[in-house]
Amino acid sequence: MGSKRAAVEFLVAFLLNFLLTISGQDSIYYPLDNEKSVGEKCIRSDGLSGICENIENCPQKNVPLQNSDFCSFSCQTVIYCCPEVLEKIEKSKTSLRLVEEICEEYYPRDTFEILVVGGERSLPEEHPHMAAIGWSSEDGIDWRCGGSVITNKFIITAAHCTSSRGVQPDIIRTGDLNLLETENDTYPVDFKINGIFVHPQYSASLIYHDIALLKISPEFEITSTTKPACLWATEDIPQQELTALGYGTLEYSGPQANTLYQATIPILPNEMCSLKIPINEHFPNGIKDGQMCALDPNGQKDTCQGDSGGPLQFKHYIGTVSMPAIVGITSFGQYCAGPSPGVYTRVSAYLDWIESVLKADQ
Repeated sequence: MGSKRAAVEFLVAFLLNFLLTISGQDSIYYPLDNEKSVGEKCIRSDGLSGICENIENCPQKNVPLQNSDFCSFSCQTVIYCCPEVLEKIEKSKTSLRLVEEICEEYYPRDTFEILVVGGERSLPEEHPHMAAIGWSSEDGIDWRCGGSVITNKFIITAAHCTSSRGVQPDIIRTGDLNLLETENDTYPVDFKINGIFVHPQYSASLIYHDIALLKISPEFEITSTTKPACLWATEDIPQQELTALGYGTLEYSGPQANTLYQATIPILPNEMCSLKIPINEHFPNGIKDGQMCALDPNGQKDTCQGDSGGPLQFKHYIGTVSMPAIVGITSFGQYCAGPSPGVYTRVSAYLDWIESVLKADQ
């Protein structure tokens, strides 16, 4: 009903303005319910955060508009709920962080687009940055962790995924939906790990600074099934619900899924998260700034064993360009789904270290 009413209001205002124009009178202003002015925040019909802007300045003006996304209008000016951007499009690259420059390299802004416990299966090419981390042996490959492609030769993952019973992983797979099946409309590619960079403050006996970078060989060939994600550069996150990805189990102590699943999980503020996770010898200081939490209030969706190192992300829009923005890395949890939150390494807290590793390799 709301979208139909907005359309009727818009049409009435347009006709009135037309009559006034041909009669030589000034245009009129026709208000909407809960109207907003230029610069005010708004929520779009697609659930994304937006900013009310003159429709002529809206980066999405060339794609179909939704009636329910109008903020207000006079008959000479339409104020529309445009997708919120992290920076102004004209912002110079010299003021961007290295990780942001890398993001722009893979997601140029002049590109045009039309706009997991309890999780759903992912589709081919839906998450081309997703990687599986494996330990090879005579018996085959044991896939125990996930990770994300962030450049043409680096994967980001959890530090605790860099060793299993004293043995380091040696293989990365990208472009796969099912790690066991060979015919699922995907094009998996395996790479050797030839460099492991663990955060210097990480300790295997504690659950802090749980972040690492893996360097692969040869470099990735960027395709529709293997493409880097962007790293979210600020602590503020424009979405209240994030998507977790993983190949892990679908229930606590259950069998490995081996299929890429995704689950949408609400963010839980750190203060509330600290109340839900008991202090112990591995977690003596509670939740710290370099961590974040997510919890499904219905206890149905969560990350689980085997999902470690995988991304917590959302789809970010700059104009008509969409890109996966990683805000967290799956670190630990007490159970899979239920009343206990999942804990993730907050990526924005470690950008200085990440960039130092990337720069040293240039």
